[in-house]
Amino acid sequence: MKMKEKFDKYWGECNLLMAFGAIMDPRMKFLVIEFAYPMIYGDQSGQNIAYVRTLLYELFEEYVRNFEDEAK
Repeated sequence: MKMKEKFDKYWGECNLLMAFGAIMDPRMKFLVIEFAYPMIYGDQSGQNIAYVRTLLYELFEEYVRNFEDEAK
């Protein structure tokens, strides 16, 4: 029960820091999220995967904009 409580504390809601860390691992990339989220979030996994993907693209677009500004 204690282990389940700790698990829910970190993964109960869509934890972006943990998700981005897993995605940045060159061995796994986004596959780990697509594999694990259905087991963790069940019916809400599709929404959470889309949320993580959207925020990841937004982060990349912000990086590109900042890099373009510095390159000028």
